[in-house]
Amino acid sequence: MAHSVYEPEQRRALIRQNVAFWAKASEMDGYPIIRCMIREVSREGCEIVSSRVGELPEEFSLEIDRLAKPFRCRIAWRSPWAAGVRFLGST
Repeated sequence: MAHSVYEPEQRRALIRQNVAFWAKASEMDGYPIIRCMIREVSREGCEIVSSRVGELPEEFSLEIDRLAKPFRCRIAWRSPWAAGVRFLGST
């Protein structure tokens, strides 16, 4: 079955857990970009939701409200309202 840009193909090795965590995406130097909601998460990445995902650079820092350390992330896919991100490590 063909997938559109808005329906990313499910190619993940790990199953993601459904969650509802608030987070802040920032430039790597700490300058804030957007607030977003994390809907799904695994050890390798997550799906974030925001009407402003188009403002995110390819790599950014994601600070999850419930965790102490921000994560370096890279965009894996993007739609107008959501983005899949891969964790690259802590910042």
